[in-house]
Amino acid sequence: MTAEHVLDTGESQVLFNGRLMARVARESDLADFLERVRGSFPPPNPVLEFVHANGNKLYMGLSAIGNHLAFEDASGEPPYFSSVGQWSDDHADQVVEYQMSEEGPVTEIPLANTVSFEDLLRVATAFLTTGVRPTGLIRWKED
Repeated sequence: MTAEHVLDTGESQVLFNGRLMARVARESDLADFLERVRGSFPPPNPVLEFVHANGNKLYMGLSAIGNHLAFEDASGEPPYFSSVGQWSDDHADQVVEYQMSEEGPVTEIPLANTVSFEDLLRVATAFLTTGVRPTGLIRWKED
């Protein structure tokens, strides 16, 4: 990750590999940041950890194919939630590879559990504003 991807504008933090990549306070800053970062990583696709000022976390797997979201509250205790996409059964066998850190293991997420980049932006923006898991914007499943 290069310096041009680092943004510092507020209290909520976006991390990759345990390193601070951004502090965001405004919706436009978050959208601009995610647009710049998307596609800038070599494969496999990165999972960014979006930590709200209240400690809740939204994990964002960024990919050109589909984007995965997962939510964990500040306690770190279950329940955990992950996104459910709008894909048809035709894509049931396809997966997207994500990586939480540069040296970490690769995780395969079914394409059926990914959402569009636009949906990811809506969820991330709502999370930035409220600090809670946004319901009603996408479908979630309890893990």
